[in-house]
Amino acid sequence: MPAINSAVQKFEKNLANLLRARFPYLYISTWEENRVVGLIKAIAGNTELIRTPRKVFEWSSTEGFMENGKSLGEDTKAAIKALEYIDHCQEPAIFVLRMR
Repeated sequence: MPAINSAVQKFEKNLANLLRARFPYLYISTWEENRVVGLIKAIAGNTELIRTPRKVFEWSSTEGFMENGKSLGEDTKAAIKALEYIDHCQEPAIFVLRMR
């Protein structure tokens, strides 16, 4: 188990560094979507890892944008609408686009 915890901590630190550096796009390929999104949410709210806390929005073509499991109420199911929503967002945020 120590090797697994070490790998998770390393991933968490690397991801925090990328977010802190404000990389505009990150692509994470994984079989463990929920686990990675959980880590992203934990990092996004941890001011020790990143200076500016950020909201996390999740998107899928079947549900559109969601925040904390709740729909934003806007029609963002179409990919172009989702990209427009991201473009107009004025607050610090992380957008997770799921391919399902």
